[in-house]
Amino acid sequence: MRFPELLVTGRGRDLEYDFVRADGSTIAVLVSGDVVRDAHGQAVSVRATLVDNTERRLREQQIAGMQLELARRADEAESATRAKSAFLANMSHEIRTPMNAIIGLTHLMTRDARDVHDRDRLSKIDGAARHLLQVINDVLDLSKIEAGKMLLEDTEFSLDTLLSRAFELVSGPAHDKSLELIIDTDHLPDRLRGDPTRLLQAVVNLLSNAVKFTDSGWVRLSGQLVAEDGQRLQVRFEVRDTGPGIPEAQQAALFSPFEQADSSTTRRHGGTGLGLALTRHLAEMMGGSCGMHSTPGEGSLFWFDAWLARAAPAGERAAPIPLTGLRALLVDDLPESCLAIGERLQSLGLQVDAQPGGPAALAQLHGATAAARPFDVLLIDWRMAPMDGMDTLRAVRDMLGAGTPPAILVTAFNEPVMWQQARDASFDAVLVKPITASALQDTLVRLLRPQTTALQQPAAIGDAELQLRRRHAGQRVLLAEDNPVNREVAEELLRSAGLVVETAEDGERAVALALARPYALILMDMQMPVLDGLGATLAIRQQAGAATPIIAMTANAFSEDRAACLAAGMNDHVAKPTDPEALYATLLRWLPLQQPDGAATPAAALASRPGLGERLADVPGLDAALALRHMGGHADTLERVLRAFVRVYQGGLSPLLVPDATGSWRDACHSLRGACASIGAVQLQLAAEALEHAPPAGADAAPLAAQARALHEALVGLVARLDAALNA
Repeated sequence: MRFPELLVTGRGRDLEYDFVRADGSTIAVLVSGDVVRDAHGQAVSVRATLVDNTERRLREQQIAGMQLELARRADEAESATRAKSAFLANMSHEIRTPMNAIIGLTHLMTRDARDVHDRDRLSKIDGAARHLLQVINDVLDLSKIEAGKMLLEDTEFSLDTLLSRAFELVSGPAHDKSLELIIDTDHLPDRLRGDPTRLLQAVVNLLSNAVKFTDSGWVRLSGQLVAEDGQRLQVRFEVRDTGPGIPEAQQAALFSPFEQADSSTTRRHGGTGLGLALTRHLAEMMGGSCGMHSTPGEGSLFWFDAWLARAAPAGERAAPIPLTGLRALLVDDLPESCLAIGERLQSLGLQVDAQPGGPAALAQLHGATAAARPFDVLLIDWRMAPMDGMDTLRAVRDMLGAGTPPAILVTAFNEPVMWQQARDASFDAVLVKPITASALQDTLVRLLRPQTTALQQPAAIGDAELQLRRRHAGQRVLLAEDNPVNREVAEELLRSAGLVVETAEDGERAVALALARPYALILMDMQMPVLDGLGATLAIRQQAGAATPIIAMTANAFSEDRAACLAAGMNDHVAKPTDPEALYATLLRWLPLQQPDGAATPAAALASRPGLGERLADVPGLDAALALRHMGGHADTLERVLRAFVRVYQGGLSPLLVPDATGSWRDACHSLRGACASIGAVQLQLAAEALEHAPPAGADAAPLAAQARALHEALVGLVARLDAALNA
C-alpha cells in the first residue's frame, strides 16, 4: 500500500478502504501510515494503522438520509402551503358566489315585497346570510393565517377614526341593552403606522364579545403605551365589562379556535368561538400577545398588545397612498390664492385643475366625469360670486350625488358662521388661509387615505340607487359574469337602477363585445371560463385604451385580489357578495355623466349640428333621438358611431348568407343586436334578436336561411341609407 504523502511529510492521510474478510464479508477501514526512522533520521520502515470505520460510515449514511428526508418534508410542506393557499382562494370564491345570490335575491325580494310579514322574514334571511358570511370570513382568515399567507399592511392611520368605527359597529347591540360604551385612549398618539384593518378587527372582536355577554352596565375600551423603542410603540388595548364573568376552568381554552365561554347546548349567545382565536393570531402577527382576567360575578377584562410605529412628523410624513397623479379641482376667485394653493398641491404630486368660480367648476366637473376621469378631491373657496363655496358644493352634490369626492372648504375668514355653514353644506374638512404645506398634506392624507372594506361607511339605504336612476338611466353597461344566478342578480340590480345591461358569459366574449361597440362602464368577474377577468381587462386595455371604466365585481375578496385587478387596468373593485348600495355608489363614481339639467334636449342637440338632424330624420328604421340619448346627448359622438357602423357593416354580415351548423351566425346576430341598439335601429335590433334565438334548423333549413338573408338585406339597406345621409 503506497502513500505519496509519506515521501514529502513523513505521514500519510487517512484513506478509506473496503477490506474483504476471510468469510467473504466486507469491513470499512481507515488506513493511515507514518515513516519509522533510525537514530540518524534515515527511514527504515513504514508503520500502518488500521481502524474499523463501520460505525462512522453508518452514522454518516444515517445523517445523509435524514437530510434527504428533511429536504423532502420541506418540499412537501411548501407544496402543501401552496395547495392550501390555492384552496383558500378557491373556497373564498366558491362560497361567496352562492352567498352573493342569496343576499342579492333577498335584497330584490325585500324591495318588491309589500306584505309586512314577508318583509320581516326576508329581513331575517338577510341577517342570517350576513352572519354566515362573517363566519365564512373568520374561517378563511384563520386558515389564511395558519397557512402563512396573511400579510400585514404598513400604512399611516388615525387611531381616533379607527376606534370611532369600532364603536359604530357595536353601538346597535349595545343600545338595545342600554349599555354605556366608554373609551379612554387619550394617552395614545392619534397618528400611528401599522395595519389599521387588522387592528380594527382585533378591537371589534373584543368589543363585540363584551357587548354580547353583558346584559347591563357598561363596556370600556382603554389604551395605554407599554413600551417605546425608537419610533416603535408597544400599545395595549383593554376591554373591560360588567358581565357575568368566566369560570377559571374555561379561561385557558378561550383563545383556541371554536372555543366559547358558553358552550352548553342551551347557550343564549351565538358565535363560532373564532373571534378570540383570530385576535390572538393577529396580535402575534403584530409582535404582541393577548390575555384575559375574569372573576365570576365581577365581569371580565380582555386585552391584546401590538407593536405599531409612531407616524412621521406632519411636515415630513409620506402619504400612505401616493398623492402623485391624483386629481384635484381647485375653485377660487382670487388668482393669487389660486396660484399659491395650486403650486402647493402640485408640489405634493397632485394634478391640479384650477377654476375661477362655481359655474366654471361645474362645467369642468361635468366634462371630466363624462370622460370617466373623475376628480379625487375638491378644494373650494368660501366667499365667491355669483356662487359661494356652499352653493358650489351643493350644486356638485346635485350633479354627482354619492359619487362626490371629498370636499375641503378653504377660507381666509375663521368665523363661527363659516364653521356652521361648512357643517350644513357637509364639507369634509376646513382649511383656514394661509394654508401651510403640512396642514394641506395632513388633510389630504386623512381624506384620501385608502379605506379598506372594514373601514368603509355605507351610503344611506336607497339613496345611491335613486341617484343612479335619476342621473344615469339609459346608459349601457356590459356585465361579464359566468354564473347564471349571479348574472341574474346583477342584471336585475343594474336594470332596477335604470341601466341598459348587456351580458357576456366569459372573458373572451366580453372582449369581443367591448371592442365592437361603446359602453359607459364594464363590470368584470375575475374567474371565468375561456379567458378570465384579468386577461379580458388586459386585452381591452391593450386594444381600446383606458377610456371605459372597468369595475371588478368578484368573489375573490382578498387584498391581493384587489391589487391584481387594479394592476390589470381595472378602475375599482366591488367584492361579492355584492352590497347593492355599495355597488350603486361605485357606479355613481365611475359612470360618465349624461347631459345635465338644463342641457340641450336630443332634438336641440341635433339641431346644433347644421343639417344632421334633418338628414337622419329621413332615414327609415333609425330613431335618431334615441340614439342621441345613448350617446349622452353628444351629436358629434353619434356621428362618429354611425360612421363606424357604416364602415363595419357595409358588406352586411357574411355568416347570415350561409347559416351553417356551427352557429357562428348566432354570434353575429348577438353582436349586431347590440350595435343596432346603440344607434337606435330598433326594427333591425328586433330582427337580429329574433334570428339569434331562432330554433335550430331541422331537415328543412330553407326557412332559417330565408330569415337570415332577409336580415342581411335589411342591414345592407340601412347601411346604404345611413351612408347617404351622413355624406349628403
